[in-house]
Amino acid sequence: VYFVNDVAFDPTDPAKVWVCAGNKYLPVARSINGGETWQSARTGLPEGAVGYSISIDAVNPNNMYAAMSGQNGVYKTNNFALYWLRRNEGLGSSDVRVVRSAPGAPEVVYAGTYGHGVFRSTNGADSWRATGALPEGGARAVWSLAIDPASADRVWAGTSAGTAIARGSLPS
Repeated sequence: VYFVNDVAFDPTDPAKVWVCAGNKYLPVARSINGGETWQSARTGLPEGAVGYSISIDAVNPNNMYAAMSGQNGVYKTNNFALYWLRRNEGLGSSDVRVVRSAPGAPEVVYAGTYGHGVFRSTNGADSWRATGALPEGGARAVWSLAIDPASADRVWAGTSAGTAIARGSLPS
């Protein structure tokens, strides 16, 4: 696996490792032996898309989210990545660059976009709403997200402005 954009571990089994790669032939891959061998986990993902970001639900690691290139958006699996489903209702044509699930609230998921700021889902990515949490100075390209483990309402966004912005409580 090469051109890796993001790495995630299964919270219940550290031998299970997932990567999103900037490789249109292998955008998501998994290892069940700590990275010694890799296998494709792309069934259901769009042809030619590359993976930007992957997030694993801390409560149920069968639930995973992947941000795919272009306007392909967010994909979700609930079966150990045997099959991915597109979950973009409310994201419009947003180019999603990062996706993160909240550590203590499995239904809360955030998506950081290139050009449209941060979106939030409160139903496991079935639908999305803009949070209004836009980076200061008009820089709306979000490259990384971190969610407070004590409160799914507190999220920080790493942006094209080069700073992480704390945004306090966000609307649901």
